[in-house]
Formats: sequence, C-alpha cells, structure tokens
Amino acid sequence: MNLLQLEYFQVVAKEQSITKAARTLNISQSALSIMMNKLETEIGYPLFQRQGRNIVITPYGRDVLYYSYILLHEMEDIQREFQELRGESNERKLTLGVTDSNYYGDWILGLLEQYPDIQLNVLQMSREEIYENLIIGNLDFGISNEVEYHGQLSAQLLFSQPYQLLVLREHPLADKGKITVEELMQEPIISLPPSHKERMIDNLSQEMHFRPNIIFEGNQDIMAEMFHAGVGSILTCAHNRKQWMMRAPEQYAMLDIVGANSRYEMYLLWSKHRYLSKWARMFQRYVFDYYHV
Repeated sequence: MNLLQLEYFQVVAKEQSITKAARTLNISQSALSIMMNKLETEIGYPLFQRQGRNIVITPYGRDVLYYSYILLHEMEDIQREFQELRGESNERKLTLGVTDSNYYGDWILGLLEQYPDIQLNVLQMSREEIYENLIIGNLDFGISNEVEYHGQLSAQLLFSQPYQLLVLREHPLADKGKITVEELMQEPIISLPPSHKERMIDNLSQEMHFRPNIIFEGNQDIMAEMFHAGVGSILTCAHNRKQWMMRAPEQYAMLDIVGANSRYEMYLLWSKHRYLSKWARMFQRYVFDYYHV
C-alpha cells in the first residue's frame, strides 16, 4: 500500500465509478482497476461492490477511506506547519460548517472587526455533512447543536441552555414565568416542519411524554408573523429567541418549563488529525473566549 493508491482510492470512492475516476485522474481505466485490485488484495477485504453501472463503497472500504484521509492530511499538515514556521504560509481563509445560521450571528461582526484580514466562508449543512467534511478536510470547523461520538473529531461545548416557551407579554402566563407540562399540552404551538431535524418540541415532548398541541408547522417568517398575531407560542431557548422577536424585549416573556431536563446545546467541532494554522487557532480562541470556555 502506498500514498498514491490511497489518493486514487479516494477519487474512485467519490466518483463511484472506475471509468469516471480514471477520466478525472487522466489515467487508463485498466491501470486504475489494477491498482484498486491490488489495494483490495493488500487489505484482504472487498472495498467496493457493484451496484448497477456504479460501484459503492463497502463498510471495509469506508474504514480505509477514513484512514486514507488521516494519512494524507497528516502529510499535508507537516508541510503546512513547517511552511508557517518559515514564514512562507499566510493562509487566512477558514471554512466553517453550521447546522443553523443563528449559531454565529452574535459574534461574527466582532470577529471580523478584531481580525479584519481573516477570510471566513460559512456553509450551512446537516450535522452528518459537517462530520464528513471535517474528516475529509473540506471544513476547518463545524458548529452543531448536537454531537454524536466520533473518534476522529474533537468537540467543545459552547453553551447549554434549557428549553423555554416564548410568549407575548399579554399571554395569561407571562407574569408567572413558568408553565407546567399540563398547561403546555394545551398551549397552541407554532413550530418548524417535522422534516427539520432535532426539533426542540420533539425532544421535549418525548422526554416529558406528551403530545404537543402544534397548530402550525412551516416557514420561519410565517411562523414569526403568526406568533405576533397571537395565534400561538414558540418553543425556543435564550440563544435562539431573538430570531422570533420583532419588537422591544419588554414585549415578550420567556416561560420556564417545570420538570424539563432537555437542554439546547451548541458545540464547536474540528478534526483531531488536522494541523490548526495560526488563523485557525485565532478563530478557535476567539469563539472560546466569547462563550467563556
């Protein structure tokens, strides 16, 4: 096994076709097939299986793919680190993947004011896409509201907040400051659609074993309009409530949910195996300082 085999293996896995990968690599199909067959022989397990006209990676192949990214990235990182030591590297571009645009709105302007030379590219994607792109090196950092264990990624909790119900000041419970699950069961809820992953209302209702009274599911802008028309309330948390508030803060109230343990958490993610450049370390430190971690 050598690094060139692993580089070519990554292209085959991406293209899901020997023919397309050979075209991308500008080598003959037969030469690439021989190289992949040799790699499979050395590994001792099938790395691909045919599916129609394409080939799909096997679980063994996926393990090899992850290790190949680690090895090839470490080779690149050795070069990057020593270029930086010699003062030959001034890469200022960072790519950040987020599952929700609200995760960086609080501090992005302060970051750019403090580091005006930084070039930050923010991409919205699913949690699974963030994991994959951190591992293959397309992202420098990710921000997600929930983290599953992954041996190749590091994670730092930025904050943990309880779920709360956002209501208008004229709501009957506004001055009470809290709501019981029995009251919450009767409360009209305006929510994101079910296709939205990890909805707060789903997490809370599963934990507390009740069926929420959801009267509308849909677009965020329409939700905000309906909320301000007094149609229903919105389950949120301290960090996310501002996206729903179109009036002065004193026009709203946040109700604590009695007996709820579920919390809204946000994490910063990065690859354990990638070298963090000077600009990446500055970005990481800024985010940690902002959230006091």
